[in-house]
Amino acid sequence: MKHIDKITDEDTMLREAFKTGLPEAPVTAWFTRKVMNRLPPRRRRILSRVEWGTYGIAVVILICYWVGWCERIMVKGTVTVADLGELLLLFALSLVPVLALIVPKVTAWIRE
Repeated sequence: MKHIDKITDEDTMLREAFKTGLPEAPVTAWFTRKVMNRLPPRRRRILSRVEWGTYGIAVVILICYWVGWCERIMVKGTVTVADLGELLLLFALSLVPVLALIVPKVTAWIRE
């Protein structure tokens, strides 16, 4: 137990030395922006091209399903409960790529 107490005491002394020896960061509205501007630019992710391609394919498939669903309803002339279930499923699946594109942009905008 003495060994653990010694380490804890040394950690506490070191923490206090850091607190007393270092100046506080200046309180300015531009401090964070200045620090961020000095960082190297972000590299573009290779994955982004794959993501965009996947979103594009998903949108094309969803458009084909929507057109097919509407055409089938027009030919039948009636809407069944199963058709409404498919409508809800298509609507939910259509929101996925839209949200996948919008959410990262909105969160980045909020963080700024």
